[in-house]
Amino acid sequence: MPGLVANAQNPNAGVAVGEDHRTAISTSIDVVDHDGNQIGFIQNINPSENRPVTAVRHLNSQDAGRIIEQTPSPANNTISVTGFALYTKDNDGSLIQRIGGSVTAKAMRTLEEQSIPFNLIVKTTHPATGEVEITTYHDCWLTSHTRPVAINNMMISESANIAVTWVDGTVAA
Repeated sequence: MPGLVANAQNPNAGVAVGEDHRTAISTSIDVVDHDGNQIGFIQNINPSENRPVTAVRHLNSQDAGRIIEQTPSPANNTISVTGFALYTKDNDGSLIQRIGGSVTAKAMRTLEEQSIPFNLIVKTTHPATGEVEITTYHDCWLTSHTRPVAINNMMISESANIAVTWVDGTVAA
């Protein structure tokens, strides 16, 4: 079966997708506190946005109720994550030290223990150009958290839903 990307040994093999058309993938997902301390990790991230749109309707008797305009509200950003864990840093200023709890890899037991928001930084590198896109999700709050326990494997299967206060992005060469 021919490959999807042409190669130097056989340039007629595959569909000859150019070097600059390769898929860009996330290369790191960092959980950091406001001081920049890395306080945990996430294996899979699924950001989503939604925004309410309010309908402005006609009031006269001929076409009462017909939508004449729609007004969008600011977007709500949420993130679903799996493979989620917070861990202790040696630095006394890290989020984990401030919320208390155990000193193991998983410090939180309940959502109420999070009293300080954290930031998520996602870096995506384009494999051909080397361009790095950095998306930062600021002031994140956990809205739900599940921690299944399975003694027959060592996989981290914790998952969480996160409400994001605001998002910004930059591109670096």
